[in-house]
Amino acid sequence: MADLTFGESLHLLDNAEYNTWIQVIFRSIKGGTLMSIFFYYPLAKFILFTLLGKTIATFRREHHNYTVERVTKRLEKGRVSEGVDLWDLVLQQEDKGKPGLTRPVMDMNGELFMLAGTETTATLLSGLTYLLLVHSESMAKLVEEIRTAFNSSDDISMEVTANLPYLNACIKEAFRHYPPVPIGLPHLTPAEGSTICGYYTPPNVRSHPSHTLSNSCRILTFFRRMSQPLIWQCTAPRTTSDSPKVLSPSAG
Repeated sequence: MADLTFGESLHLLDNAEYNTWIQVIFRSIKGGTLMSIFFYYPLAKFILFTLLGKTIATFRREHHNYTVERVTKRLEKGRVSEGVDLWDLVLQQEDKGKPGLTRPVMDMNGELFMLAGTETTATLLSGLTYLLLVHSESMAKLVEEIRTAFNSSDDISMEVTANLPYLNACIKEAFRHYPPVPIGLPHLTPAEGSTICGYYTPPNVRSHPSHTLSNSCRILTFFRRMSQPLIWQCTAPRTTSDSPKVLSPSAG
């Protein structure tokens, strides 16, 4: 993700170790998940932040400083001719006469890219790789689809892969088994309330859609029924408990 965002790898594979920045990110994510529990108990939240407020602020400051350093280093390079990263696209806007991002906005987006795009992507791809390795018939079918669609690796593009039905079905199933954010992302119902799964929910209610609902034993296990039409393409007959709409990773 660092290579895609800042045009320079973090070189984690050189020594097979996490650098300080990634360690800070992981500790922050784990700590943030645990601390979110205390938000429902005002007194516990007050005690927590009284005791650990300085530690929390240190984690945030370290992550911010690492990001600022990377953004600064990347901006000093300017437009690059070899490869395209996200900042190359950002700088293109100014060249086209369009409003560019301010430096604070660049720093904030750099933080977001590293938080949301590092271990999340690795978790999903690791899970997908494992599922394909233990289900050889699925691997064979996916290999056939990909090699039929492309003559060489140079032909692979996002536009074409987005239209490969079996590949996308496998990715969705990996999302169900190995969600990068398993705790569910919070949503706040609007002032007029909302309807969730057919039930009216009052206004200002915090909802956390959980992946557990889409991983229930009542939901179709896609990798065990590969001979069936693609359930994720909504073409296969299914029982009332089989609903692909239950899993909506992009809705978060």
